Amino acid sequence: MLEKDIEARLVRKVRELGGKAYKFESPGTLGVPDRLVCMPEGTAVFVELKAPGKTPRPNQLHRHQELRALGFPVFGCVDSLEAVDAFIGWLDLFCQINSAILSATLELYQDYQEMLDNAV
Repeated sequence: MLEKDIEARLVRKVRELGGKAYKFESPGTLGVPDRLVCMPEGTAVFVELKAPGKTPRPNQLHRHQELRALGFPVFGCVDSLEAVDAFIGWLDLFCQINSAILSATLELYQDYQEMLDNAV
């Protein structure tokens, strides 16, 4: 199994959920994750893909820590088809939770706007 096979499955599964798995490169910055997964309603997740048995390099681990410190989820070693499926299961649940939070936030905002409109 090659990394490109794992990557192809990830891209296909993300697309099936309605998202995009962009190849992520940052010229001049070493160690960035392989893919930036963008889902509807603003969910963004970084994914590092590896061939089975391979592990992230130290500069990649450092970059993962930087991104996590900024609040982004980073999956640091998706190295099998089963790991892709596990990630997709997590991503689907994460998107459902984010959607519920977004809906509740928009509802609160609309209530606030209505309150302001009635106060005038």
